[in-house]
Amino acid sequence: MVMNSLHQWCPVSSVAKSSQTKAIRREGAIILRLKLQKDTDAFRLEREKEATKRLFDFADKYRVLTRFLSIYSIATQVTRNILWREERFKSDIESFMCSMM
Repeated sequence: MVMNSLHQWCPVSSVAKSSQTKAIRREGAIILRLKLQKDTDAFRLEREKEATKRLFDFADKYRVLTRFLSIYSIATQVTRNILWREERFKSDIESFMCSMM
């Protein structure tokens, strides 16, 4: 009786169509989700590539800066040594001149 009333209100063909529609919608949702995930993965991969590129650019700039700073440090040290020796030489000459007088 229940079955008959169900068929009266909802014929078999429309039940089949309804379940097919649900299945198609479900598959469509899965496909859409996978596509969005694929797009998201592609977007994430692109962002990772850009971040890696920026990191390597920064590393190159850092390397150049490090070289400059090491050269600057060496030049500063050499200059300090030269100035120290010059001061020492002046002091030695002054000491010698004072001892001669």
